[in-house]
Amino acid sequence: MIKTLLTAAAIALSVTAAHATQPIPQDLRGMWCLEGPTWSDSQEFRYNTCSAIDAGDELNLMANRYEGMEYGCRVVSVKTTWDPSIVVATKTPLGGPVYHVTGACHSDEGRGSDWREVLSMYITKGTLVVKTRQLRR
Repeated sequence: MIKTLLTAAAIALSVTAAHATQPIPQDLRGMWCLEGPTWSDSQEFRYNTCSAIDAGDELNLMANRYEGMEYGCRVVSVKTTWDPSIVVATKTPLGGPVYHVTGACHSDEGRGSDWREVLSMYITKGTLVVKTRQLRR
């Protein structure tokens, strides 16, 4: 009886773990405010931590979702790669993790505008760098 219960518990845990989405890493979570203009040819955006006086385009990263101005996304997957050229901090060796977050997104306007996107994010010298690539509408 105990062996059967333990086996059932192990199967339940393995099924739950297989379907769990890796969360956005803790060091990326929080409210980030866009640095500079909101439009970019390269689709690369730089964010700094927000202060009480900041207003405008913000990115709020949470464990399993992220939100921007007039949109929200559910995290579908998070993959990590290593980029040897990133400067994480002054006087440290080069290299750092890049997090590729796939999101299922929707507009707050509710007009049926759903899309999937991949955000490639890393932190360099306290600045969050985000490169975005839309997968499909």
